[in-house]
Amino acid sequence: MPQLTQAIINALNNYVQASPGATIQLANLPDGFTPDNVSCWKWALFGLLDNINYNQQNTPTIIHRPANAFDTILLGINPDPASYWSQEQILQTLIQGHQYIMEFDPYAPHNQGDWTIWRQFREEAMTWVCNNISTALGYIEAGQSANYIMVMHYDDAGEDGIPYGPNETHWWIEVPLLNNNFVCIETFPQPSGVQPTLQFRFNQRYADFGNICTPLSDLNQAHVDLLSNIVANGQ
Repeated sequence: MPQLTQAIINALNNYVQASPGATIQLANLPDGFTPDNVSCWKWALFGLLDNINYNQQNTPTIIHRPANAFDTILLGINPDPASYWSQEQILQTLIQGHQYIMEFDPYAPHNQGDWTIWRQFREEAMTWVCNNISTALGYIEAGQSANYIMVMHYDDAGEDGIPYGPNETHWWIEVPLLNNNFVCIETFPQPSGVQPTLQFRFNQRYADFGNICTPLSDLNQAHVDLLSNIVANGQ
């Protein structure tokens, strides 16, 4: 699987050296992207691809989204038969998670110790889901060092203080840079008529807590192509 080119890494390092500290930089996406179709999960997981080849089929990336696995765990909803989450062993694990939730019954009264166990289950479930999809996509190669971090942010609890189950609220790719600098690359859907962009957060994150961090050795060619396009256009 591909990695970021040296030209991309150099451009990121040059920017942070010229603008030290915590800064945000926007870069316009190439023509063809619509403002409502640049979801954060689609960028982080698939480089904004609408479809991927899975099991020798052209499948929409949305059916492989981890939110679908969380729906199975939380609600017992069967994933799309063509999705990664419908593999027999994967689906069995998700169903086991749902059985645990049914037995725990998060809507029943619980003490603080119970909620600690619940949070531990939730983090293990989310970590398992993120690791599995990253491995399936070829982003984690055995014996290879970690070059990037895929980050999934989640909400911890509602206003009533009751912890949520497994969930996702934002995704990004974090790239380490020289001298302990780093950049978080992310997207946000926009209203119609607004130019879709990639957002670069240098030396800051959308959130420092409530994150599931998955070390990656590689990325998708679509990640590399988009970033190469931005560098080539001097953004």
